[in-house]
Amino acid sequence: MFKTIISLNKTAGVQAELQLHGLLAGMIASFICADNSNDELAKRGMSRFLPVIDCINENLGTNLPVEKLAAIVGLNRVRFTTEFHRLLGVPPAAYIRMRRIGKAQDLLLNSGWKLDRIATELGFCDSFHFSKTFSRMTGQSPATFRNRCHDNIP
Repeated sequence: MFKTIISLNKTAGVQAELQLHGLLAGMIASFICADNSNDELAKRGMSRFLPVIDCINENLGTNLPVEKLAAIVGLNRVRFTTEFHRLLGVPPAAYIRMRRIGKAQDLLLNSGWKLDRIATELGFCDSFHFSKTFSRMTGQSPATFRNRCHDNIP
């Protein structure tokens, strides 16, 4: 499954992206609902964190300290980080990075913005930091991603 996810992540196109999201959702679901006796607990836990997810999605371009996110659900920093990681499979900072890179992919394909503007919009300190993070997480530079995806559009 991991090999498929890695290959889909490097593949451009809507079909590959939908398959990737489906596989990731399935993988996360298996961790959340692995024990049927805990299904209700997992659902309640996940619904408790929905305002946090909304806050992250609405504020991708701003600094999001863990303390601020923890306050949304009324937990201390350590407990919040532990619960977030348990429910979503990644720590809050990694999740925020993944969401920022996902939004960057959308902006690269649909906005025509330069890297400096995308970096600023998504809270990176500069385009170099953005490019380095993007490359590390996707295996290709933002320019390569944009060019490959635009080359695949009929």
